[in-house]
Amino acid sequence: MTTPMIHGRRRGFFGVRKSSWCFGAIRTCFLLWAVATPGVAFSEAIQGSQIYVIDGDTIDIGGERVRLVGYDTPETYRARCDYERQLGNMATARLRDLIDGVKQVDLMLLPGRDKYGRLLGRLYVNRADVGGTLIGEGLARRYEGGRRKGWCG
Repeated sequence: MTTPMIHGRRRGFFGVRKSSWCFGAIRTCFLLWAVATPGVAFSEAIQGSQIYVIDGDTIDIGGERVRLVGYDTPETYRARCDYERQLGNMATARLRDLIDGVKQVDLMLLPGRDKYGRLLGRLYVNRADVGGTLIGEGLARRYEGGRRKGWCG
């Protein structure tokens, strides 16, 4: 992922210059606050160009992985069958398409992390939850935790 250029300088999460000494401290304080504050969600408007799509339900912003909650998409890296991999690639491409060219998206970070250490969040494009869009298009299904159903017949 390339970091957006603003006024000739590389910027990271929240538009803070990546090379600044305080970037890491600010990001760490924010993330600790967001994760440690029970019951409090934090919403941030960010540029679509700051988001790197890992797969249909995981994104990376400034080096932080975020698991998008409320839905599940098929695996692309550890798929159990060709159908799952193809559908997972379609979900990944569709999420990229939803974000591509959009000037601003809203990311709501939720308290806690998943079992892989990723932040938890919801991503909104034009005020629509991307999970709902992917579910509506048959590229994802609702998921609220627990054991996931397989994608291979």
